[in-house]
Amino acid sequence: MKLDKLTRKFIWGENDHDRKIHIISWNTIFQPKNQGGLGMKSASQLNIAFLMKGLWNLCTQKESLWVQVIREKYKCGEDNIPVMSLPKSRSNFWARMCKAWPDFFPNII
Repeated sequence: MKLDKLTRKFIWGENDHDRKIHIISWNTIFQPKNQGGLGMKSASQLNIAFLMKGLWNLCTQKESLWVQVIREKYKCGEDNIPVMSLPKSRSNFWARMCKAWPDFFPNII
């Protein structure tokens, strides 16, 4: 993800012309501070978490206005478990939601 790339460049003091020695591993940066890391969050992992939360709300918050709009626009049906289809005309948001669905669906209880 581009945001993670920019974060790495900032942390390690790199620019487009100079590459510096990495004194700390990328995985260590994301560990909690009490475990020796910097406590930072990966933008790509946060994005996945927000998508999962959105999918959960799509299943459980049918009275919410944004859920009603999304369900109607993309014809998800009236059931608690929405029908996830990827039409040709779609937003990036919906495309990402559909892409995350296979990881989300098996974990619904």
